[in-house]
Amino acid sequence: MATVNFLYRSTKDEAPLNVRLLYRAIQEGNHKDYVLGAKTKFNVSKHYWEKHHNLKRVKDIEISNKQTEINNELNTIENFIIDAFNTTDHYNLGKDWLKTTIDNYYNPRENGQERIPTNLVDYIDYYKTSRRHDLKPVMVRRCNVIKSKLEKYEDEQRTQILISKVNDDFRNSFLDFQRKQKYSLSTINRELIFIKTLCNHAKRKGLKVSLELDYFSKEVKRDNVENANKKFVYLNEKDLTKLEGINPNRLTDTLEDVRNWLIISCLTGQRISDFMRFNTSMMRIQNDKKFIEFTQVKTGHKVSIPLHSKILGILENNNNQFPKRISDAKYNDYVKEVCRLAKINEVIRGGKISNLGTKENPLWRKEVKEYKKYQLISSHVGRRSFATNYFGKIPTSILKTLTSHKTEKMLLNYVCKSENDMLNDISKYFQ
Repeated sequence: MATVNFLYRSTKDEAPLNVRLLYRAIQEGNHKDYVLGAKTKFNVSKHYWEKHHNLKRVKDIEISNKQTEINNELNTIENFIIDAFNTTDHYNLGKDWLKTTIDNYYNPRENGQERIPTNLVDYIDYYKTSRRHDLKPVMVRRCNVIKSKLEKYEDEQRTQILISKVNDDFRNSFLDFQRKQKYSLSTINRELIFIKTLCNHAKRKGLKVSLELDYFSKEVKRDNVENANKKFVYLNEKDLTKLEGINPNRLTDTLEDVRNWLIISCLTGQRISDFMRFNTSMMRIQNDKKFIEFTQVKTGHKVSIPLHSKILGILENNNNQFPKRISDAKYNDYVKEVCRLAKINEVIRGGKISNLGTKENPLWRKEVKEYKKYQLISSHVGRRSFATNYFGKIPTSILKTLTSHKTEKMLLNYVCKSENDMLNDISKYFQ
């Protein structure tokens, strides 16, 4: 009987997991225990592995999804190793056997030739391996999430999704499944596009695809009644003034750091994966103006942003340092409390993660209804606030450069102003 364990053996903040194979074999009439070790190509963060991976009954939806994603990948690697072990002479396993097995996992061969899966679920792993030098971590996570969802769909339908059968019939069936599971339309549309991307990649590899594939990712239109009057959440200038004016006695050191990060994010327009990395080594001076210069994690784009006087004030009051870093999950919790203390409590219609199932069978999804504004605040609000507050005040081409949106259409998706407000801003250029 063999056992596979995964270990984090690095001092770095993020690193590939190590794998160990433990087994017992009889040698000269005696039982002897063996341990083989190798390194996978599967990266995780040290913080996640030590603090979250082994938690039970996790309430945080992001951590729960992360656990599912990582466990799916590790189970796949484990099964591959055990299958290889069971077809190998246990007495002749050298120290390099496990390393070779891991290499075979990431570079599958069949009769000396590359084996290309013809079903959609297995093709996702092939796609990750084929594009391993191109895919950013966020795309790898997306691959794992959609793979898990497609596996659940296959279990329900009791059928395998062939790439050649990704057509209108499958699209309609998968949409029914998604809607029954109460996924948002933005999630559904994003995953339709991703499935089409997978199939187009398979087509370039010589696999047969449906003639209906060109129309597969056509956008699922939003039900105007279902989400009537739903607003994207952003913090306007009045809200930012309220944040600055919170009574210091009501803020712990952590909440003060969160408040300051929130203001910084609203004045730079960056994702949490970027602004939470800000430090003074990224700052430079040009023409007596201070900038922060960094490379975005998601896009790989190099960005230079002028630092607002309010950000410089935050640094000056903090020994010329940025606030302390906070994990994404804790930040998303604390930022709501900070906005509650600032009395940002306008009632608006929006989406918030809630249990739409039962206590026994929870179904954590975004529920659209009326909430107090602070309840809807998350780490992404800074990016929307920056785009909205500065739209019409500075040229769109410059705003697009600062947010690193590829097109004006993508930028406008982040502008939360009404059509009338946008027209009023634009009209100022013609006075």
